[in-house]
Amino acid sequence: MRSISIPEGVTSIGENAFSRCSELESIRIPKSVASIGRSTFNSCRNLRTIIIDEDNEHYSFSDRMLLSKDRTILYKFLDPDVLELEIPDGRERIGGYAFSDCHDLRSVTIPDSVRAIDDLAFYGCSELISMDMPENIEDIGEDAFLNCPISKD
Repeated sequence: MRSISIPEGVTSIGENAFSRCSELESIRIPKSVASIGRSTFNSCRNLRTIIIDEDNEHYSFSDRMLLSKDRTILYKFLDPDVLELEIPDGRERIGGYAFSDCHDLRSVTIPDSVRAIDDLAFYGCSELISMDMPENIEDIGEDAFLNCPISKD
């Protein structure tokens, strides 16, 4: 399956619903969806496009990122081949498993606007060796950097 359209009327997409759908390239989400599980798109290495109905009150998609409608929460980043990343300013929370498929990510810059990094946000980023993190982070979730080789300086 390369693309799928979730039918209008579906209100929730559960955790792991599309996990490991390695051929999935695009998905269309209707306005009725109010909840997407945090690991819904794990290991969807070819997923590059999430089309969110413009009337959806909960989600948006921009610059390879599944975001909250107000763009303050980064739920999922869809580029497993990225090596370096500067997260755009304005994001306040990085969701669980947001970067879990970015196995080649080596360097990430987190803006001052981010206050929380959820559980397992960078899980499995096995090449992540450099991170510029603001000092005003208030909450780092359990195993947020599990299996990341970042070392303390």
